[in-house]
Amino acid sequence: MIITLKKPVGDILQMLNGKKRVAIIGCGQCATICRTGGEQQVEELAETLEKEGKEIVFREVIEAGVCYIPESGKVLERIPEADAVIVLACGSGAQAVLEFDDSFNVFPGVDTKFLGITKEFGEFYRKCSLCGDCILHLTGGLCPLALCPKNKVNGPCSDSIDGRCPTLELAGVEDADCVWELIYKKTGKIPEIGMDWSKSTLPERITLQNVAKRKARAR
Repeated sequence: MIITLKKPVGDILQMLNGKKRVAIIGCGQCATICRTGGEQQVEELAETLEKEGKEIVFREVIEAGVCYIPESGKVLERIPEADAVIVLACGSGAQAVLEFDDSFNVFPGVDTKFLGITKEFGEFYRKCSLCGDCILHLTGGLCPLALCPKNKVNGPCSDSIDGRCPTLELAGVEDADCVWELIYKKTGKIPEIGMDWSKSTLPERITLQNVAKRKARAR
């Protein structure tokens, strides 16, 4: 899931300076789980903005996820004329709103942090860097790109001390084990990894139809 954090209200108010009519869009998927874009957060933001003199002309949480335009479009098309559309969803969701209608004046209501997992409610951990060339089969299921602060894919750096990562420790990370030490313990070796960085070229667009064509040509 995509992990997000609320933007400070002061930052949102600064973005909305001079804007009167405001629409608020929440996300029923990742942002709801992160408690940054669910029903409660949409209502709280609406109440705060109304106290600051803003007119809330529309508010709704898109249950299917803001980034899924085939469903979110059914909600977005009902937004009346507004000076600003605040999106309580990840950066992909905010851009999906603009993709649906580029006349919208879109403002992000949250900060997108990383792609991660939820161990317990309210605890999120970065696990994937979206590199486009997954190597987990070589590293015992641990992603060095996501778990190493230096993104090293060729073994531990010289900073590692007794299996601990000083960079993570300085950042106050409690679980500061060097990921390469963990990989070695799980696999018994430091694997040789050849990353195909061309697969992470941005911007990127994938269509299932084109994927099927490529697979057919490869047969």
